[in-house]
Parts: sequence; C-alpha cells; structure tokens
Amino acid sequence: MRKNKNGSIQEFVKIESIQNHIGQKFRELGYPIASIEFDFPILFKFARNHSFRLKIDYDLASKKLSDVWFAIASVQLSIGYMLVAKDSAKFPRGYKQTTLSHNGLEIDMNIGDLHFWYHHNMAVECIYRVWERITNLLKFYCNIKGIRKRMYYNDIIRELKKNSIYSKLGNFGKLLEYEKHWVKIAGQRNKLSHEECRLLGDDKIYILDSNILRCDEKPFQHVQTLSPDLFQVIDNIKNKYIRCSEVFKAALQFIEELPTVNH
Repeated sequence: MRKNKNGSIQEFVKIESIQNHIGQKFRELGYPIASIEFDFPILFKFARNHSFRLKIDYDLASKKLSDVWFAIASVQLSIGYMLVAKDSAKFPRGYKQTTLSHNGLEIDMNIGDLHFWYHHNMAVECIYRVWERITNLLKFYCNIKGIRKRMYYNDIIRELKKNSIYSKLGNFGKLLEYEKHWVKIAGQRNKLSHEECRLLGDDKIYILDSNILRCDEKPFQHVQTLSPDLFQVIDNIKNKYIRCSEVFKAALQFIEELPTVNH
C-alpha cells in the first residue's frame, strides 16, 4: 500500500507475490521449471565451446540460445497465469448448457475465464515461437546458407536430411521424430491466430434431436454446448511445454555431435 497525492491509500499487488504463488503451484503439481534447467550460464558456456569449435560468431551463437530461453520462459509464465486464473473461473471443470435455439445460448463466463483463455492463447503462440527459435538455432549452428531466409521446423529438418553429414548423426533421429509435434502446434496456433482469435474458450456446439415430436411428427431440435475442463486444457499445454524442453535438449545434443570445422 501507498498514499496518493490526495492522501488516499492505494493498494497494489507486487509481481513477486504473484510469482511466488505461481512457483508454489508448479512445485505442488511437479511441473518442470525450464528457465532454471536451461539457465543462462549453461547456455553461454555451450555457445562459447561450440562457437569456437564450429567457427561461428560467439555473440550470435549466444543470442540464438537466449532467444529459445526467452520463448520457453514465456510459455512457463503463461502456464503459471493459467493456473492462477483457473482458480477464479466460474466452471473450472467445464459445464453443459442445453437450449431450444442458438438464441438461447448464454456466454457463461467470468473475469477468471477471460484471463484463463487469454493466457492459454498466449501459451500456444509462445510454444509456436519456441519451435521457430529452435529452427533458427539449428540453421545458424549448422551454417545453412543459400536458401530462403524464413524457415520453419519442417524446412530445417528437410535441409538437414539432404546432407549425410547431418542425417547420419545419432541425434538427428530425435529431431526428425519431433517433426510431427511441430505440425500439431503449428496447426493449433494458426487456427487461433488466423481463424479463432477469441477469449471464449473452446466450446463445442451440437444440434440434437429431442424426444418430443412437432405437429409434423418431426422431432424438436435443441442446441447443446459443452465447455472444456480447464484442468485438462492446462495439462495439454503443460505437455507441449515439456515437449519444447525436450526438442531444445535434442537440438543441443545434435549440435554437440556436429563435426569440428578445421578451416
């Protein structure tokens, strides 16, 4: 608390308090903390060792690694705020609503739900960015040139696959295996970004026949909506967050295998 110029008391929330609350939730749920696992001293040491060995610029090598770190840390923060918002959501376990027409549907949400879905959308976007940053990391450390500037994860895998120097390395198989996960997150992100940029969650709407017949002996229809269980939504994002750490680790292991440049 602090006093305004007019002498009234102004309350404010310290970001440290929110972070401590998020940290406690991560510990209770056993969620990994990637920002600690891939700490800056570890990444900068990696950049120093391999920039010298591969004859690449150290500053750029460090930046490519820190770009991935910031993207993963952003996912981590988004999950934390989802956990906080879920506690204030109106129906954290989801709900079912049935009406006779679309006109009768209500948006049954509160401010907790809006915050939850906002941070969910941010988490999906940041997960997508992690994969982009890992693509740039591989492109730089492998010194891939002469192709278009913008590449996605499937593009870099295709380029590496063409060259036996890369495709025969032990950890290339891991990178190849993760390609299917990139396709899924890219599809989900593009749907949110280009088609369904909204804060109304992921409701499912069904048109169903009732047991009551109209005068023409056809059944009355009713509309049913199902909202998702927010615990399951968080778990889905958490699994994608863990996948980000796994593919980052696989990329680092792949770089460690790259042959030393002697010229």
